[in-house]
Amino acid sequence: MAAGIQILALIASLLASSATLAPDQDRASAPMPPLGDPPPPLTDTAFDAAFQCPEFLADDAQRRAALVDYFHWTQARHPDWSVADAIEFKKSLLVRHQCAASLRDLADYAKREDKIVPPK
Repeated sequence: MAAGIQILALIASLLASSATLAPDQDRASAPMPPLGDPPPPLTDTAFDAAFQCPEFLADDAQRRAALVDYFHWTQARHPDWSVADAIEFKKSLLVRHQCAASLRDLADYAKREDKIVPPK
């Protein structure tokens, strides 16, 4: 019974919100409500617990997104870190989570002669 009342309340709120749209405005073009401040970044421990080895992600798009998320997290949580610090922490996650394929790829890349080397 309580669940039914909650569903009815949700439907009523959706209908009420659609009534506030301009006559020529559909839901898809309605402006987003303000979301407020983003949540604080995860602690190191929470980030570690949520970490997934790149090789277990579905595809390259998910791996790229996870890498972007990682660097956003490092900037928010550790603004004082250098790029080298962020890379070292990432390597430690790969080791701690036993990401064998990713660690093997890194080792193979380090051996390549055609790798990108920063200027000295």
